[in-house]
Amino acid sequence: MLHSRSLALLVGCASLAFTTGTSAQTFTFLEAGFTQELWGTHDGFLGGVAFAPDGDVLANGCQGYLGPLFRWDSQSTIVVNGTAIHPELASMPSDVGCGMVNHPDGGLYSNTLQGVKRIDPDTGLLLGAGSLEVGNVLSIAVDPQTGDLWWIRSGLQIRRTPPDLSPGADYSTALVGIFDLIDGMYFDPSGDYLFIATRGPSTLTVFHRSLGVEQQIPMVSPPDGVAVHEQAGFVLTTNVDGTISKFTFPSNDYSLPPVETVFASGGFRSDLSQVGADGYLYLTQEGTRYDDGTVTTENSIVRIGPGFVRPPGVCWNRYGTAAADLLGQVPRLSLDGCMKIGETTDIVTSGLTGIGCLLIGFEAVDVPAFHGTILVNPAIGISHPIFPPTLDRVSFEMPLDPDLVDLPLFMQEFAIAQTLLGLNDIAVVSFSRGLRTVIQP
Repeated sequence: MLHSRSLALLVGCASLAFTTGTSAQTFTFLEAGFTQELWGTHDGFLGGVAFAPDGDVLANGCQGYLGPLFRWDSQSTIVVNGTAIHPELASMPSDVGCGMVNHPDGGLYSNTLQGVKRIDPDTGLLLGAGSLEVGNVLSIAVDPQTGDLWWIRSGLQIRRTPPDLSPGADYSTALVGIFDLIDGMYFDPSGDYLFIATRGPSTLTVFHRSLGVEQQIPMVSPPDGVAVHEQAGFVLTTNVDGTISKFTFPSNDYSLPPVETVFASGGFRSDLSQVGADGYLYLTQEGTRYDDGTVTTENSIVRIGPGFVRPPGVCWNRYGTAAADLLGQVPRLSLDGCMKIGETTDIVTSGLTGIGCLLIGFEAVDVPAFHGTILVNPAIGISHPIFPPTLDRVSFEMPLDPDLVDLPLFMQEFAIAQTLLGLNDIAVVSFSRGLRTVIQP
């Protein structure tokens, strides 16, 4: 049962439920307690995974640079071979390599043969580039402590670069000369440990930000992608032999030798993976198995979960459309970080021309008269004055209640402005696109 403080959040709100059809069994074996779903397919190779602002899944073809972004619509499904999958949208010309990661600043960063590139995740356009250092194309992660980009150069040095892409520095050369290839990399929630998929020989490398290499764990299956489970603390590697390996560390102490088990098997060649705002792992497969048993050579994206650690840049996504006032101003809404129980998060608003009202609730519906999705029956309405062009922040404290974990939460900004038109002042209402987030532990 929800605590009394949490119940106050739910007043007037209906619960939000999602229904899906039968999940496609890409992996013939998957550890009990987890589900798998065929998300989408693509005619061609798929490598790195990331996300658009509205939650659409993005992937690339693993080019060295100037690679396009492929996109799947998360808001709709089609039925193919008896399986409900998300349709692929038109590809977007871009400049990505293979490894890519969302960042809290709203950008998408990719490791390329021309160094790290900053990309608009909604359009694919290049937003910025650092010095023309040769990257290994594959490995990149966001530091949860500093927001810096950790990536691997072509010489296998671990590089650390600020998100403004100003010159960084080689953070470590500990892996140089030991491995033939370094692939996916992923931080634990604290940001103290970085898990690195290394091949030639096949190894899971555990790297401590202060102490360097803690341990190198030999593997039979060559690893590619990496992920960490939020509560259980185990580490997964998605492997090129169609398996997923699980590493369970004693008391979640990553300095101690783990026990390796098979988390999934019977799939296709995996490449890189990424965790979405829903806490599910999205991984690429060099093959497709549909619900009716049809197997094709299409590449696919498979969704497995729940409960994996979300990287810093995928805490929320936008939904619906925005409406401008008569001056053409559109409210804009974002979050500084993730909504976590027992913690305070800043909700950032901008682009308003009048008094604003921030609405937060557990339900959103589509109201065509208002040109898009808006909130109804909000649990909380926070009114606050806005005086352009200043940026306003509203601090929101999430109750310390574990029953709130994994619930969706919606936010939207409404603004009311007085505009002089001829003889009369009229009130003009504008509103931002909404934000959808998932409450985290």
